[in-house]
Amino acid sequence: MHTDGKGPSGKRPTVLIYGHYDVQPEDPVDSWTHPPFQMTYDEAENYIYGRGVDDDKGGLLQALHCAELGVKARHGEESYDTIERRWHRPTLEIVGMHGGFIGQGMKTIVPHKASAKISCRLVPGQVPDDIFEKVAAYIKKVTPRYATVHVKRMGGSAGQ
Repeated sequence: MHTDGKGPSGKRPTVLIYGHYDVQPEDPVDSWTHPPFQMTYDEAENYIYGRGVDDDKGGLLQALHCAELGVKARHGEESYDTIERRWHRPTLEIVGMHGGFIGQGMKTIVPHKASAKISCRLVPGQVPDDIFEKVAAYIKKVTPRYATVHVKRMGGSAGQ
């Protein structure tokens, strides 16, 4: 979405919202109620499902709502503009988590095992092996003494 900044007063700022969000993977297939990569109309729900039919749809509605409501403040590192913060800064995201009871029904338990997958966006000057070692060291440093943690590299860097 883009606006040229020419509102009624001529003083409105330019707004550019990046709308690219990766498609949710197909697996596990049995977790989905509608097939991936094709538009499906569900008559009973009067709803259109389109998982994977467009790589840019996810989150766009939220961005439009933000624009509609107005942005009250910038977020992120103050010394970087929005484009730099969105595309040129390193990131660390949790991309998957698992733990506790996941079967039918409820159990109020403390899980004996949990896992998380993370992904890091590296920028020029960062070395994948160095960043892996630093992230692993930090995770081990903040792990409570009564817990055990295993950090496993799953690839993802250039050339792997």
